[in-house]
Amino acid sequence: MAWLVIIENLGSTVSEAEVRALLAPHGEVESVHLRREESGAEPTQIASVQVQCSKQGCAAITALDGREQAGRPLKVKVAKGDGRAQGGLGGGPGATGRSARASVYGGKGGAAGHKGIGKGGGRGL
Repeated sequence: MAWLVIIENLGSTVSEAEVRALLAPHGEVESVHLRREESGAEPTQIASVQVQCSKQGCAAITALDGREQAGRPLKVKVAKGDGRAQGGLGGGPGATGRSARASVYGGKGGAAGHKGIGKGGGRGL
């Protein structure tokens, strides 16, 4: 089953091909999605990379987390939830399963940030 690995703090000019080359020693990369992040003093990119299995994902995280690329320390982690790629960044469009529902409705069933509203009526809040 595929895993989704998140790579943060990439330079603003890094390409999909460069991200694939960065992860190639750790296994086959199924897909790469780059997103520009404008929140800091200097724009960066975040890559969500789908790899074949947890073994490849863990190897990439171990090898790349904290490693410098273009003078920036990379932050590499598994996507929120259980780490399996189920669509989007940590439960985006097309996501399925419990982790996707939790990202939309909150962990206890209520809509995220709203007590007693949404699926499950907010029981247990």
